[in-house]
Amino acid sequence: MVLTQEEIDACRAAFQAFDTDKTGTLDVAALRGVLGFLGQKPTEDELFMMIAEVDEGMSGMLDFGELLRVIEVQKAKALAFDDEGDMIDAFVACGGRADRQGHVKRETLVRIIKKDFGLMIDIEELINKVDTDGYVDRGGVESVVEAIQLSYFPIPSSSLPYAQVRRD
Repeated sequence: MVLTQEEIDACRAAFQAFDTDKTGTLDVAALRGVLGFLGQKPTEDELFMMIAEVDEGMSGMLDFGELLRVIEVQKAKALAFDDEGDMIDAFVACGGRADRQGHVKRETLVRIIKKDFGLMIDIEELINKVDTDGYVDRGGVESVVEAIQLSYFPIPSSSLPYAQVRRD
């Protein structure tokens, strides 16, 4: 998945903001900060898995290029939900009906997003916005998926904290 120039610029600003020791690398804590700022809340294991996937030098640290690959992977996972047919298939697989009626159990949706798709997002928080009874209807599922997609795209660098302060 190719990132846009705006996404790359946002990643660069986030990288610079969280590379507090100016080594040109991010450790696990700094990666957590970058991803947290972008709306993702990965577990410790998920962070280490992300680093292991892209850390070519096996240093346990990420340089800027490796951070971009992490973001590309996360973006590709989020975009996997982009097709309407996939949305209906996912809704049915979760327990909804093909005629777009019915509901999905909250636990099922959490399991699929976190475990099956491996998305690093606070899915519980998103579901809390659309769930009142332990079940999520199709509109709620669409809202959750839309929020997931938005959270996996870096925001403009001008909105990043410290971006103006840390520029040299």
